[in-house]
Amino acid sequence: MSADNKETNPVPLFVTEYRIGTDEDVKNHKAVYVIYRGNNKYVVSDHASVLSITGDWEWEPSPSNRDDEFITRTRFDLADAMKLAEGVYHENCSK
Repeated sequence: MSADNKETNPVPLFVTEYRIGTDEDVKNHKAVYVIYRGNNKYVVSDHASVLSITGDWEWEPSPSNRDDEFITRTRFDLADAMKLAEGVYHENCSK
């Protein structure tokens, strides 16, 4: 196969974590993360806890210790997770 007629195989790409905030925000613990947790669901995290549907922060247990109620409370689709994370970020930055 010639170089100008090269067949390409696209590399599958999947983003598993988004950070909202600057490097300085990370240093000051103001950055917020949206992290993929499987089944097209994401958590909003400050890397210590995850946000629940009530707006409260909850400690996230290890995967084998997460019950269905916890997962239901703390999982969001990507669009909702990004909106929530943006709100948390603006709240963090106003402090």
